[in-house]
Amino acid sequence: MKQVLIGIFLTLVSLITMAQDLIVTQEGDSLNCRIIKERNGYIYAAYMEEGKAKRNYFYSDLIKGKQKNFYKTSAIPSGIKLRTVEFGKIRLGIRHGWGYRLAKVVASDPAEKAYLKELKSGWTYNAEIEYFVTESIGVGIVGNIFKSSNTIDGTLTVEEEWYPATFSNRHIIWYVGPSVCFEHLSKNKKHNFVLRYSLGYIHYTDKESLEIFDQTFKQFITGGSLGRYLDVNYSYLFNPHIGVNANIALVGGILHSITRKDDKGNEETIQLEKGSYEGLGRVDISVGLVFVL
Repeated sequence: MKQVLIGIFLTLVSLITMAQDLIVTQEGDSLNCRIIKERNGYIYAAYMEEGKAKRNYFYSDLIKGKQKNFYKTSAIPSGIKLRTVEFGKIRLGIRHGWGYRLAKVVASDPAEKAYLKELKSGWTYNAEIEYFVTESIGVGIVGNIFKSSNTIDGTLTVEEEWYPATFSNRHIIWYVGPSVCFEHLSKNKKHNFVLRYSLGYIHYTDKESLEIFDQTFKQFITGGSLGRYLDVNYSYLFNPHIGVNANIALVGGILHSITRKDDKGNEETIQLEKGSYEGLGRVDISVGLVFVL
């Protein structure tokens, strides 16, 4: 009797350790796999492909069927250890695009107004990295840089004397801050939508230059404040790890004070009056690459 029980026990252990699950794909292919977990409409499974153990996930509505312990033997060798990570935990995005500042231009002279309007648009450079604590919620850091510049030839009046002069400005606005995002992946895992919000620090620099004959006078205006960043991102994934993305973002911030410094080292901080605050609000449109690890 003891030998019979031992035989039954060994048989059960053999079935448990060697049995393998079945997934039938939408195309009708039978997959000898090990189902790791089922959660939120996804089936996480491991299987062998070209001699290597592979882990993937399947959307439940896109498979024809599944059955636990369908195969008598496992296609995955018992000595192979599988990673327990069930989805891409790290998402990295880089983009380049165009930005437009939203603050209203105030200038009485038409030439000056046109000059300042051209400074409102420029190039943007964007990057973010996020860690997903679940399939759809991630936390991370987002960074953004905006650059614009303009130059105009004119005249400078000093003691009723007119001198030919060249004026130029170069604006640099950068933002960095922690972020939280919500991600939605399509059923076929090709289309990805991300809504992201960040609260951080925004910094403004205006490099002014005045050239008169062979002399150049420079001045730097800087300031920083609390900033906000909100974007909507769409990605098309070529495979689970790389794709292209397009993004539209709103960046916000207001300067209540600025610091002015000339090329001789003189520096002063100016408190701006209400109604003359420097608005840093901007809309960005950009495209780039996305990597999922």
